[in-house]
Amino acid sequence: MKITFIPKPNFILVCFLVLSSSAVAQRYDLTPNISIGGTIYPARNVNDQTETYGRQFAYARITVPIVKTFNVADNGLKFFLLSAGLHASAENAKFSFLGFNRTFYTGSFSLNAIRKARGKSSWLTKGTLSYFEDDSSVYLHPSFRVTGFLLYRHAVTESFFYMLGGAYNFVYGAGIPLPVLGVGWKFANHATLTAILPFNVAYRFGKRGNQYTLFIKPNGGVSNFYNNAFSYNKGSTIVLRRREILLGIKKRIRLSDQWSIGVEGGFAAGRKISFSSSFTQRKDENFPSYTVKGGPYLSLGLRFKFKERKSFGDTSSGGTTDDQLDLDTLLPNY
Repeated sequence: MKITFIPKPNFILVCFLVLSSSAVAQRYDLTPNISIGGTIYPARNVNDQTETYGRQFAYARITVPIVKTFNVADNGLKFFLLSAGLHASAENAKFSFLGFNRTFYTGSFSLNAIRKARGKSSWLTKGTLSYFEDDSSVYLHPSFRVTGFLLYRHAVTESFFYMLGGAYNFVYGAGIPLPVLGVGWKFANHATLTAILPFNVAYRFGKRGNQYTLFIKPNGGVSNFYNNAFSYNKGSTIVLRRREILLGIKKRIRLSDQWSIGVEGGFAAGRKISFSSSFTQRKDENFPSYTVKGGPYLSLGLRFKFKERKSFGDTSSGGTTDDQLDLDTLLPNY
């Protein structure tokens, strides 16, 4: 097997990091949690023809704390949180323009960390070992990939922060290292506005404990793909690339202190599918590309959080359980 550097799609991660980081300063504990869920993209026309492309996938994820340390210094609380995550998903995709359906599998192991070394500054990082294969390539030429990001966050005031860092990522359907530049504001009505470029812009609003998030973000991915659709001399295993822009709204509904439901829906635009002979080759003239008509999508997930021990630190500022620390969801695996 080979190791290839391929970034994770879908940078919901950075936005949620920002939204949850204020809660980290209020709730210095991390508890195991388990999530299951799925997403549906209804079939849409390809290249303005009658052929269609659609997909749906289901996932399971578990996050477990490994290290939790904290101490109180003159300049405030210092802490270090380290967790591990396991993720698995299965996707069924319909390629009517190629004449078949295909099943894709994803598996990953990740390490997530937050370190707060000074009063208003913190570091956030994640590294993941994973694979993305279809139901044939998983037996032929499976490959592991290493992905990750490193971010520095500084709170200038209680209502404004900035973030700097970088990530290696496939969110635009091509593997490139990208810088991260972010700013965020928290308003008196508990709303927040974050712009984490070039990955996510989000506005969170509503009453405390009952909030919604409007967002726009790129969403892309890659996978090994068994080549039974094109000339075989182009390789038995090729690479499928997809990219799109999501405009949507999401909400987490608390059922109890331990159970919650996540709902997300919106519109996928600017959708494109392409193929190449290798992961490092962004454009390949030997393969066609396809434009997919925009359309709606819907995601639904269920999360169980184990009972947490008494949180450390001052919670008088009113941390909410909606902002619980769940690092493994910050960099989705598909």
